[in-house]
Amino acid sequence: MNYIICGPAGSGKSTYVRNNMQPGDLVVDLDAIYAAISCLGSHRKPSQLADSALSVYKYLVDSIDPDARNNTFPNAWIIASGARLSERKFLKDRLNAKVIVFEIDVQECLRRIEIDDDRKGYGIPWGKIVTGWWDNYEPGDV
Repeated sequence: MNYIICGPAGSGKSTYVRNNMQPGDLVVDLDAIYAAISCLGSHRKPSQLADSALSVYKYLVDSIDPDARNNTFPNAWIIASGARLSERKFLKDRLNAKVIVFEIDVQECLRRIEIDDDRKGYGIPWGKIVTGWWDNYEPGDV
């Protein structure tokens, strides 16, 4: 099965995947890709690495067969922002995937970010990022 997991920063996307994936599943997560290619924390994203990180993300998404039975891995989990309905629909149709959206409110996302040691000390404007997701969010099933 292919899954698209969407939501604002701090909504629990990565935690959900970690709690539901099986060994051998493919997980496509831009935060993890940045961490792998930079040796920095999972939430630091040096702008100099953006093209490389996005190329790896795209390569992994492109490697997923829409007919999940043809994949060499049991499941594929794609972690995406997915604020826009068109983005969710595009990925769902392209990968024949189940879409899960975490509609976690701003205050709860910020509370979770505040207690997440992996996100501390980078000077990232989490409030702006989370509210930006909600500003762009288009509810609806795809």
